[in-house]
Amino acid sequence: MGADRCVGCGKVLENGSKTRRTADGKRVEGKFQESKEWGEMHELCFDESVESPASSLARIRKLAKQATMSSGKKARSA
Repeated sequence: MGADRCVGCGKVLENGSKTRRTADGKRVEGKFQESKEWGEMHELCFDESVESPASSLARIRKLAKQATMSSGKKARSA
C-alpha cells in the first residue's frame, strides 16, 4: 500500500503535518451530509486552493520579498 499523498501538490503527507480533509456531499435540512471523502491536503495547499486571507497574505509577503531581493541584486551588480 502506497503512502498517503496530498491531493493538491501530490507530495507525501508526513505524520504530524497539518492537513485539511475535503469531502463530497450535499446539504440536507441545513446540514452537510458527506457521501465520500474527496481527499486530504497539506494546510498550505488548501489555503492556496481557496482564496483565504492566509493565502492572500502569504502571496503578498512572497511578492514583497521577491521585490526586495531583486532590488538588492540590481544594486550589487551596478
